[in-house]
Amino acid sequence: MNIALAVGIIVLVGFIGGKVTHRVRLPMITGYIVVGVLIRPSLLNVVPEDIIADLDIFTSIALNIIAYSIGNRLRMPAIRRMERSIVLIAPLQTLGALLLSAGGDHPGRTLLPRYARSDSVQYLPTAGSDRRYPCQRHGAGGHPGNCP
Repeated sequence: MNIALAVGIIVLVGFIGGKVTHRVRLPMITGYIVVGVLIRPSLLNVVPEDIIADLDIFTSIALNIIAYSIGNRLRMPAIRRMERSIVLIAPLQTLGALLLSAGGDHPGRTLLPRYARSDSVQYLPTAGSDRRYPCQRHGAGGHPGNCP
């Protein structure tokens, strides 16, 4: 499969997913997310993983467009009405992300005990991890080839 075909499939299926969710009175972005989860390599494998790796620029562009469209819809009166919620939720989300991603080679060990008893903890993403390698050992002097 070439990149143009992969982009065409992603856009077409995403568009259809957005329209379907819009018909059931959900935001179109919900359809885009659901379709993205379904066609990823680890689920239905519609688009192979090597092609996904080549589409990083498109991911960045799409995220920028989404951020712009969300920012375009924000209105100060609406934000002021939600001020208390925002002030409470933002620090709690930050703290939650910190607790789940802190811990070096064993992120979330205390919060995710299921992962603490095996080497699979190395496959959890952490802030600053390199997406090319599935585990974190290479940062501690190990080689990516030594990862389980």
